[in-house]
Amino acid sequence: MENLNTYMNVFQFVLMIGAAVFAVFFYFSKPDERASRRLSRIETECPMKHNALNLAVDDIKNGILNINETFLFFQRNDFKHIEDNSRSIDARMSRLEGQNEVLISLLQKFLDK
Repeated sequence: MENLNTYMNVFQFVLMIGAAVFAVFFYFSKPDERASRRLSRIETECPMKHNALNLAVDDIKNGILNINETFLFFQRNDFKHIEDNSRSIDARMSRLEGQNEVLISLLQKFLDK
């Protein structure tokens, strides 16, 4: 029985050494093929990533240009028409307030009688 255990241990040891030799051999045997596969994958993925990044950067540039154009439009436009409209509205409101006081006084006189 002891001989059988010894033979089994030796057999397992030989199998482990053989597996280690095959693992090292296959790891170092074809590095160029693995490198070429990685390079081909990188070559196909990089242009797609670059195109996506270029599109994103172009969208950001267009957004910034649109914002700059809007600010330039606001700088060129002095808002004079808005100021003029607010002045005319203020003048009309002051006239209405005066007429409102006259109407109130007339209503009070009428209701007192």
